Amino acid sequence: MKNNNLFVLAGVSILIYKLLSPSKKNDMHGIGDIDDLASFSDKMNSNEKVYIELGQPTEYEISEIKRIHNIDVSEYTHIVDNYAVRHTIKKHAKDAFPISKKDLKLIPIITKHPDSIQPGKDKKTNSNRVLYTKKIKGYDYKIEYILEVRTGKKNLAMVTMYKKPAK
Repeated sequence: MKNNNLFVLAGVSILIYKLLSPSKKNDMHGIGDIDDLASFSDKMNSNEKVYIELGQPTEYEISEIKRIHNIDVSEYTHIVDNYAVRHTIKKHAKDAFPISKKDLKLIPIITKHPDSIQPGKDKKTNSNRVLYTKKIKGYDYKIEYILEVRTGKKNLAMVTMYKKPAK
């Protein structure tokens, strides 16, 4: 019995090492893409945190965030974690224009080609938030995507996203 426990522990250690391997730039913690993150966020332990990296900000994003918060984000990485996905789906799935897991696929389009980038607001903390807005062609709504500039980890981390009527 003792040997079985050591075998399991060794297997878990190898799995953790593989999942956290820095060589997996876009496959952090075994999550391959936004679809996987959305599915996995429903099933996982609420204390466990996984994320995916979506790449570097564009020059436009860098200049706008510098203008808004006076922070140079040229070396930062966009990330989306399961906490933000879970919050977005639970909080905004029953809105007038509901968010679904399918909408998460639009995040790279929203961040690479926003219609506008503005200061974001946080009622509870004084965090550096940024609001991206994108009108999706052919639909009567726009998507608002909020991220937080995390200076310690150099991340542009998703907070939430929702839809609003387009004007």
